[in-house]
Amino acid sequence: MKKNWFIGCTHFGHRNIIKYCNRPFSTVKEMDDCIFQNINDRVGPADNLFILGDFAMGPRSYIEECVQRLPTKNLFLIKGNHDKLSNLAYTLIGFRWVKDLYEVGDTYICEKTYQPQPKKLVLCHYPMESWNKSFHGSWHLHAHTHTSMPDNPNRLRMNVGVDTNDFAPVETQEVAKFMFAKNPVFDC
Repeated sequence: MKKNWFIGCTHFGHRNIIKYCNRPFSTVKEMDDCIFQNINDRVGPADNLFILGDFAMGPRSYIEECVQRLPTKNLFLIKGNHDKLSNLAYTLIGFRWVKDLYEVGDTYICEKTYQPQPKKLVLCHYPMESWNKSFHGSWHLHAHTHTSMPDNPNRLRMNVGVDTNDFAPVETQEVAKFMFAKNPVFDC
């Protein structure tokens, strides 16, 4: 079954992010290899991978190499503040589309009833206090803040950046567990 995966702030090729975010790596290669390994261990060839910004730093050729190292061709980029290429350039190197904000419908399995439940997810690189249907149960996934912004227990949003998720992508079922731990009222 095809899954949706979410990740952000990979910062492939960005040497200074190791220092800025206190990442536990000695070199950029070590950091990049770890994140690619975590993605490749989880994401299947038919799965969708939504990258919520700050994908890779460096020349276009390096960014293209990074795209080639990913296990799926179903790549979608929600542009972040460090994504400097044009939208056309990103699509030419392998992303199906590039957007600033996107709403995706998805389904998770309720752990109480074992029934599939539909859910709207609002994807943006930047965290928001309010988003479409935020007061009607939709979820917001973001990155950008690394570990600098504490989670707000009153908002159904999740930071899917690598710094808060063991340098790995998260899947919709993991997002559901996170959201229900915050607010079980929205459980199925």
